[in-house]
Amino acid sequence: MIRTALAFALPALMIAACGAPDPAPGSEDLDAAPETVLEAGAADALTGPEWIVTAIDGADVIEDAAPTIAFLPNGVTGAAGCNRFNGGYEADDMTLSFGALATTRMACAEDRMEQERAFLTILSQIVSYEASDDGTGLTLTASDGRTITATR
Repeated sequence: MIRTALAFALPALMIAACGAPDPAPGSEDLDAAPETVLEAGAADALTGPEWIVTAIDGADVIEDAAPTIAFLPNGVTGAAGCNRFNGGYEADDMTLSFGALATTRMACAEDRMEQERAFLTILSQIVSYEASDDGTGLTLTASDGRTITATR
């Protein structure tokens, strides 16, 4: 009886110990967000309900593919229009910067992919932010002056 139980239990344990396969080279673990640094006051303006992007560098977003950004105490996460992303960020009362962002790698229609590339490119260059007094509007500004605007 014990030998039969071991015959079934041992292979199950071996399979469980193997776990999931290693990710493909160059892919990132979306569950492992880098540590985020928030200065006093910054968390109040950025954290809370997710932001829905309305414009990227002055151009309206594709209505059913609007990127989103959620600032969490331990990182940032969101949708880039086609793929999901996450990573770390640093913020104080005026400045904002993102660490390396991990993204999923799905393919979508070309217009969505172009929008996503523009969004992620500008997001990687963000240096400052301005939140509206009522907390419903956000403008992220890149080092070259391009912007991402969002609402809640």
